[in-house]
Amino acid sequence: MYSLCSPLLDQGPPEMFVTDPTHVLTTLNLPDISYFTSKIMMGHRNTSNDLMSRHLFHSLVHTT
Repeated sequence: MYSLCSPLLDQGPPEMFVTDPTHVLTTLNLPDISYFTSKIMMGHRNTSNDLMSRHLFHSLVHTT
């Protein structure tokens, strides 16, 4: 923000713009999708009722 001379800096102290570590996505709070991906890759069609598997299947198969 300093390097861009952001006008937001006029609205409050720099501490106001620091994100709380609990609000940042890290590998500790992201889901491990490898189980779902391997489930999709091992089957020819995804007939699972599992929402995550269906979402990944449609994301991987129906992209161009």
